[in-house]
Amino acid sequence: ALPRPARELPDGPLQLGVRPEYLAVVPEGTPGALPCTVDKVQDIGTYQLLTARLDGQPLKARVAPAELLPAPGGTVWLQVLGAHTCFYRNEELLA
Repeated sequence: ALPRPARELPDGPLQLGVRPEYLAVVPEGTPGALPCTVDKVQDIGTYQLLTARLDGQPLKARVAPAELLPAPGGTVWLQVLGAHTCFYRNEELLA
């Protein structure tokens, strides 16, 4: 489960949306960071596109080209919650 954000949200299940450029690779143990399993790392040239999974849900992160990332199957810590994270219920944006 994700830590509860500072914003006021209704109780119950929510969907989370965050663009790849707003996910951040952070050191293990960073407050609010979640361990994700690396599926694929693609070199796009000006950035790397990291595809990872959290509890079976895919996440994509846009990462600097110099960032050292684990090979597929490895663990990467991602900061998922932030100022640009959106929350949805029934496809309707709540916050």
